[in-house]
Amino acid sequence: IFNIHIVTLGTEENLVKKAKWIRDNINNRKFIKDFIGITRYGDEVGKSIINMSDSIFIDDHTQNLISSNADYRYIFGRKTGWNNDADNLGYIR
Repeated sequence: IFNIHIVTLGTEENLVKKAKWIRDNINNRKFIKDFIGITRYGDEVGKSIINMSDSIFIDDHTQNLISSNADYRYIFGRKTGWNNDADNLGYIR
C-alpha cells in the first residue's frame, strides 16, 4: 500500500483549479494523503523543497526530476520544450 502525495506548482488561482479538478475527477481519493500546492514566484521555487527520499516521483518537467531527492524518478506526458531532454538523461517515459 502506498500513500500518494500530490505536489504541484502554480499561482493561487491555478492551485484552486487543480484541487477542484482532483475532487471532480478522481473518484477514489482515499489513497491521496496530501495535496501540497506550492505558490510559484519566479524560477526560484521548485518541488525540490519537498523531501521525497524513499519515494517514487512522477513529473512532466525534467528540471523537477533533476532537483528532486526521490529514489525513483519518471518523466510523464508527451515530449515538450520543458522535457525533451528527459530521454537523453535516462528518465523512463
